[in-house]
Amino acid sequence: MRNDADWFVRENGSDAGPYRFAHSLAYRPADDSLCYVARCAEGEAVFVGRERGMWCDSIQTPVFGRTTNRFGYIARRGGRSLVVLDGTVVKTEPRARDLVISPDGGRFAYIADRGGEVSVVDEGAERAFDLLIDGSLVFLRDGRRWACLAGDRARQRLFLVVEGVPGFRAFDWTEIARLTRQAPVDRGGVLSGAGILRAWIAAEAQLMLDGHGSRGSSGP
Repeated sequence: MRNDADWFVRENGSDAGPYRFAHSLAYRPADDSLCYVARCAEGEAVFVGRERGMWCDSIQTPVFGRTTNRFGYIARRGGRSLVVLDGTVVKTEPRARDLVISPDGGRFAYIADRGGEVSVVDEGAERAFDLLIDGSLVFLRDGRRWACLAGDRARQRLFLVVEGVPGFRAFDWTEIARLTRQAPVDRGGVLSGAGILRAWIAAEAQLMLDGHGSRGSSGP
């Protein structure tokens, strides 16, 4: 909540703050710990329960495993992007976005932008693509594979990718581009409709794995 120029986070009648700004309020699924990002004079930091993370220039919306206390976020500090898991920097990139964590917390993945080349990076490998759609990266239910929506700029085609392997169903480039342009973006740089997009990608990926994704369409 805001009182004049000051922001506060209120939980059960108790206030934390004041802050210059606060965003991304959520409860961690596994233990209901309150999590949010707050800006102070020192910069932005993630607060989980009563613990504060490192100060950074800016922080994207934190993400969580569904059945574990593991959490993570991508921060910006000193002109670099930091990939942070449970308070520890595990990767640094020129630019990174769209961090996701598998349901059991055993895996993570994100999109790295290295000046003209974009890649999906996980804990064991990297896969480069011409284009990756923000907000589409997701882990499937089993947590063993990630999926996302990738594209070919020259051919203006979009296609589903599961763990680096492209599928065969073509997607409507114009429609996706229109929705991406129109979708509102929060201060953390995450599409507000990303949850719906991820659910759709996960469902399409499961159809592909089950052998139903190639009907009536051509390859990417």
